[in-house]
Amino acid sequence: MALFANRVSPLRFVMSLGVSVVFFILGYLVWVVSLWLVADWIFNRHVSLWLAGAAVGLSYIPLIFSFLALMPYFGYPVLRLLNVWAAVALVNILRFSFEFEVWQAVLCAAIGLGIIFALRLTIGKPVLWLMRRLRNAAAGKPLQLDLAKIFYSNEANDEE
Repeated sequence: MALFANRVSPLRFVMSLGVSVVFFILGYLVWVVSLWLVADWIFNRHVSLWLAGAAVGLSYIPLIFSFLALMPYFGYPVLRLLNVWAAVALVNILRFSFEFEVWQAVLCAAIGLGIIFALRLTIGKPVLWLMRRLRNAAAGKPLQLDLAKIFYSNEANDEE
């Protein structure tokens, strides 16, 4: 949405999507490795990294409907609901694939999420800075992500 609002060319649009995909995959891999490590170190469950990846991948299925976040007024609550749905799915998948009790699955998912939050607060700041720089470089100009600012500044430019 922000790419369209910033009037990015088609080639730059594809490049920006590529940068976003790379960072999405990196986030997925961090989530997989954190769950795998928690299961191994804390609960002494030696599961394959492949199984952890499949569990996280399956839990992402509700996020297919993330495009609904573009709805006016209801987009943000719908996105939050989809994230809760994905978390509940992850807990259930961990229960069955890692053979966890409910409390173990919840704790494993919570600790994995805590690791992700800790990474975001520490090394995440430079990574976010790098991601913005790469996205802006791919778009060919600094992207404005505040849609209200984009539309008001475009209206002012159209009036001139």
